[in-house]
Amino acid sequence: MKNQTKIVLATEFSATCEVARAHAEALARAVGAELHVLFVDVPAGEYEAWDPAYRVLDSEPKEASVSEARMADYVRDLDLPVVSSVVHNVDAGDAILDYAELKAADFIVVGTHARRGIKRLLLGSVAGKVVRNAKVPVLVVGPDQAPAESGFRHLLVATDYSESAAMAARHAYQFACRSASQVTLLHVIDERQLPSYFRDLMLGSARGRARAAMDKLIEGFEGGPSLDKKIQLGLPADVIAECAEDIDADLIVMASSGMNALERVVLGSTAAQLLREAPCPVLVYPHVVSDVQIERKADQLPVI
Repeated sequence: MKNQTKIVLATEFSATCEVARAHAEALARAVGAELHVLFVDVPAGEYEAWDPAYRVLDSEPKEASVSEARMADYVRDLDLPVVSSVVHNVDAGDAILDYAELKAADFIVVGTHARRGIKRLLLGSVAGKVVRNAKVPVLVVGPDQAPAESGFRHLLVATDYSESAAMAARHAYQFACRSASQVTLLHVIDERQLPSYFRDLMLGSARGRARAAMDKLIEGFEGGPSLDKKIQLGLPADVIAECAEDIDADLIVMASSGMNALERVVLGSTAAQLLREAPCPVLVYPHVVSDVQIERKADQLPVI
């Protein structure tokens, strides 16, 4: 018998994390999960890594009881299975990752303070570190992304046809089958990869390959809602964000497979840019690199 699904919600009690909490609750109810709420009381002077507004705590007593009291208030009105934890004087990103691994979590939910239009994300940001290193899907929620009252009703699944992205798409479609959600499957042909010479010829060939790959990807997708398939040209992060807004998506699902070793360090990937620009939360599946790992992940990673 499978153990109950576990979701780790990382919070620092800011307004952004209130929005993240609402999404974590919605996800927990959708998959019947136990919600683990984690607060990391980082060392004095490092609160800005979470939220500049959080510096108000510098004037408060540093006794552990302050954090525990805040946590008790924070989880009091949650009407679902909840486990709350507070850890002190450690790096927030490391603490979230370690806790998720210790508890065998299925998902992590984090808030990010980056807003749309901001073209940078701090290298040391907590959300960025968690997305880069998590072994399970991470739901990243921005400050203006309140959940729809009807839950996750329209999923935008962005794919680059990698094994990681294919796995994310399969999981998203399984969720849609259970919840009657609408699914839009999107592939973006990166215009930067097309040479200026013979561009039209190359574009036609790229579109043909993309359509064939999309048809192959959805083989076996049946018993659920019909798929809206889109192949578009442009800069991937920009196109994904624009498409999500156009179709009023509640959730973007993608894999971090586009990140090479350097990009995983500097957050220069499509996934990283999208976290700054998306109009709705982004569920990022971890990168898998080998056939063995792909087979294991396909069995172990949770289905939303």
